[in-house]
Amino acid sequence: MKKILLATGVLSLLLGAALVAGPAAKPADVRPSLHGKFVWFDLLTNDAAAAEKYYGGLFGWTFEVLAGRENPYKVIREKGQPIGGIVDMSARKSDLPESTWLGYVSVPDVDAAAAAFKAKGGAVLKAPLDIVGLARAAVVTDPQRALLGLIHIARGDPPDAPPADGRFLWIEHMAKDAPAAMAFYRDVLGYESKPLDAGVAGVDFPYFVLGKGGKNRAGLYVMPWKDLSSTWLPYVKVADAGAAAEKAKALGGRVVLAPRADIRDGSLAIVVDPTGAALALQKFPFEKNGK
Repeated sequence: MKKILLATGVLSLLLGAALVAGPAAKPADVRPSLHGKFVWFDLLTNDAAAAEKYYGGLFGWTFEVLAGRENPYKVIREKGQPIGGIVDMSARKSDLPESTWLGYVSVPDVDAAAAAFKAKGGAVLKAPLDIVGLARAAVVTDPQRALLGLIHIARGDPPDAPPADGRFLWIEHMAKDAPAAMAFYRDVLGYESKPLDAGVAGVDFPYFVLGKGGKNRAGLYVMPWKDLSSTWLPYVKVADAGAAAEKAKALGGRVVLAPRADIRDGSLAIVVDPTGAALALQKFPFEKNGK
């Protein structure tokens, strides 16, 4: 069903990511060191009003309508900084009952990356598209059907700096077949993978880090819930995961993983918003005493 949603609504997402990017810059301004970093996140939902009320209450996010657009799209801002968007799918007669987050990874060549996804067993749901000379983007799935956006922003990616609370911090790929996923992303995006010591990862299961250019860009591990498909799970940085989870619940969300002492010292929670999209809430650094 996710394919149906993307097929009908992806133009809005691509336009949204590009239109908040600002004026196009000279090629010299592009920072290739950020390739492999997730630089934008869109929420695709059939109930945008409910999503705005929830996320506005949870993180203090504000939402800006992009005027003069054919498809409803709102930019998510955290203290004025654009960090993502909301795509209103309600007018598209989609049969998707739930919403989903879609992360975009920066790549040097969207066309080449999309072709690699297809050649290696994935699928291209939206072919590479230029948007007003500001960016080029596409939407794909890997062989395990996890959704992913590919983007190259002409002005260069956002600063590669630690985010403030309320902003996207990290992303993890929960895969049905972790070794196959690691091999796939090595081939198509050039990621290197390395196991992370359980004590450092703060979990009690095998955890791998995907990196590029000496930077850690994403986590990868086996999907812990057997009835769910492979997916990418975005993280938002919070000051207190327990308090944020309780707030999410009070706002109509659902807590699927409450903070536990055996998982990152109780600094992680996973919640589902009232429209069905999952998001992780992470205090960072999560080690005891902040070490």
